[in-house]
Amino acid sequence: MRRTLLPGLLVLTSLGGLVLSGFLTVFSSTAQLSCNLNSWFSCDAVLGSTYAQVMGIPLSVLGFAWFGVASALSFAALFARISSIPLLVWSAVGVAAVPALVYTELVLIGALCLWCTGAHLMGGLLLPLSIGYRRTRGS
Repeated sequence: MRRTLLPGLLVLTSLGGLVLSGFLTVFSSTAQLSCNLNSWFSCDAVLGSTYAQVMGIPLSVLGFAWFGVASALSFAALFARISSIPLLVWSAVGVAAVPALVYTELVLIGALCLWCTGAHLMGGLLLPLSIGYRRTRGS
């Protein structure tokens, strides 16, 4: 595998999550999102719930910040060949949060946001990519 393939995939994945989180941050408070298919698949139900904020901060803003750091680490992996430890730890932190977010959507709210699910998948994909980067980097 080429030396830039995994770092490049890390960059694309983290930027994808950054875009999704940014989209959710900007548009969730100003307009209805286009993923309201029914009462089960409803971004409005999820983003309009009391669970969509922590201490007054929208979770999408926290996701945007998380993906911002992940993007910076991914760019550093691509251009500076940094140690794999910070990226691996940051990815593990993100993946650790996903089950709680999904549980909140499915059980507590009773609806699923497809845009949020896309961000969860992007965050979840960063961990195996980070593990692969660690294996190719050797540190």
